[in-house]
Amino acid sequence: MKINIGLAKPTTIGTSTRVQAAVDPAFLMQQAWSAYPLPRLHELTRVAIAELRAVVPRDLLGRELSSLELSDCSPVAEALEACCCELREESGMPRAQSDRKGHGQRVRRYIEQQPAGWYETFAEALEKYRTAAAVALQAVLRDRAVA
Repeated sequence: MKINIGLAKPTTIGTSTRVQAAVDPAFLMQQAWSAYPLPRLHELTRVAIAELRAVVPRDLLGRELSSLELSDCSPVAEALEACCCELREESGMPRAQSDRKGHGQRVRRYIEQQPAGWYETFAEALEKYRTAAAVALQAVLRDRAVA
């Protein structure tokens, strides 16, 4: 399944995409807690994360990546990991809270050590990954509803 960032009507990933109705992926997870048994919720979370990881960063951001964004400590890659950590924690996966805390510490170190634009790019990418996560979760939760 290819993630479609537009929520109200089908569009493609990229700069022309406009989110019609912003939905917080954490809110979707909280709603799913009452609808799905925990093992199923974890499975659906893994599917949504796999879909996020399949998104091409250039398509997500709507532009070519800079050398900073392609570096070993890429703010785009760290934003993807932050979003995945959030999803795992919200779904109650084992060790998710400590993993998210460790990742947050790593991001803080990067912010202190990297050029000024690092944080801005991280924040931009994280916002777009959260939007893509919400779309992926909506699709996964709808398409794989418990029978």
